[in-house]
Parts: sequence; structure tokens; C-alpha cells
Amino acid sequence: MKEIIYRRKLVQTGRTVEVELYPVYKSNSARGKKKAKSRKAQMNLNAKNSLKSLVRIVNNNFDETGFFVTPTFDNAHLPADAAEAKRIVKNYLARLRRSAEKQGSVFKWVQIVECGEKKGRIHVHLIVSGAEVSALMKQWKCGIVEVSPLKANESGFTALAKYHGKTRGKRRNNLTLGNCKTWTCSRNLEKPKVSYSDTAITKKAVHSLIVSHDESAYKKLLTKALREKCELIEEDSGEIANYEDWQFLERNYQINDISGYYLYLTFNRRE
Repeated sequence: MKEIIYRRKLVQTGRTVEVELYPVYKSNSARGKKKAKSRKAQMNLNAKNSLKSLVRIVNNNFDETGFFVTPTFDNAHLPADAAEAKRIVKNYLARLRRSAEKQGSVFKWVQIVECGEKKGRIHVHLIVSGAEVSALMKQWKCGIVEVSPLKANESGFTALAKYHGKTRGKRRNNLTLGNCKTWTCSRNLEKPKVSYSDTAITKKAVHSLIVSHDESAYKKLLTKALREKCELIEEDSGEIANYEDWQFLERNYQINDISGYYLYLTFNRRE
């Protein structure tokens, strides 16, 4: 008999905390044969997880001192494919890193490459910190580069990362075609803080949270979780942040008759 328990996952990225509640098999339970996902389901899951990781990385490592950069290719430097585009951008990033080091700055970056349907139509977007605007403009050798300061809203840079990281394009047979996006980042970025608990909540409680849509109940869930994992919200001074500073932003949920209930909540710490 397979026993299912509910896991609580906390993820802190900058000023944002995510709470995920989802079913897992208990470690000593016998598991049935894993059912292979369809190509469509696997691709959708991979894209969803990749986008979620991108959002977390951006929110956890950048602030409004950074820049959103769009280098464009003129006709003389149009790359033949995504591999060549990535090589060109890699060299650009290396020049920026050396320039930042000379200024005593730490250069960080996230790169998003989009391959359009038409051959050669490669789009590159960068989120960077530690570089000067003059260097961002001067070090790009292949056309025009657009630079704008990063601007956060109540959910940090979530909207920016989602918009530029989300796969878009024509669909055929329920699969997105001709618009492939990949992202990479510098090795000096900090990973989000993550904690898990398999004893914090029951199936009944997860179901109640979903059907009630009660923001006060979500706040109580967050408060309890943060008190148990208070190291997640330690400030530089070592003091614990006021729990009332947390603002509920978003919820997503899924009810599956076979696998169970899934609930995803997002909160932001106010200024």
C-alpha cells in the first residue's frame, strides 16, 4: 500500500518567499511503476520548472542597481545559429567581467537566448550587475545595444523574468515550435534558500486551504513556517523580520483525483 504524505517547501529569493504544498510518497512505502510522461507533458513540465528557476535566480541576485541589456546583431554580424550567438555573447560577457574587475566590481549576469522561427533571427537579453553603462555600450561589437535600469515592483523582478523567459511561438500538435529559449547564468550567483518539512501539514489541511481561498489562513501558514525556519528571514543585523511585513501576492493550485492536491503561494516582504 502506497502511503502519501504532504510536503511543505519554503523558498526564499530576495524579498520573496514561496510556499509549495504537494503530495509525495512516504520513504518506506512501496512505489508503483513510474508512468512515463507524454512528450507534450514532459516538455511543458521542463519549461515550467526552467522558468521557475529563472525567476528565483533573478530575484535572489539582482536589485535596482543592475541593468536589463538587449544587444542586437546588425546584418554584418548576424549569427548563423544559436550556438554562434552564444559564443559571441560569451565573449562580450568576458570583456564586461574584465572591465568590472578593473573597477573593483563583481560582475554577475543572466543570459536568455531566443531562437526565432526565421533563420538567423536570434534575440539575446541580459540581466547584469557590477557593470558600468559605458562598458555595456562599448564592449558590444556586433550592432546596437539597449540598456535600461532594473525596476522592481511588489514581486521583485518576477514579471521581467517571466516575460522574457517564457517560451512563446506557433504551436503544432500541441507543441511549441520555432521559438526555443534557453538561459544560463554566471557561477557567482547565490542559490535560493530552501527548506522542507514532511510533518507540517496534512492532506485535509491542504484541501481546506485550496477551497477556502482565505488569505488570513495563508498568512498563518507562512507565519508558522517562518517561525520554524526563522533562519530564512534573518536580516543583516541578525534580527528576525516582523511577520506582519509579509504581503500575500499570488496563489496557484491543482486538484488531481489521482495524485492529490497542489498549492503554491507567494509572499513578499514590504519595504
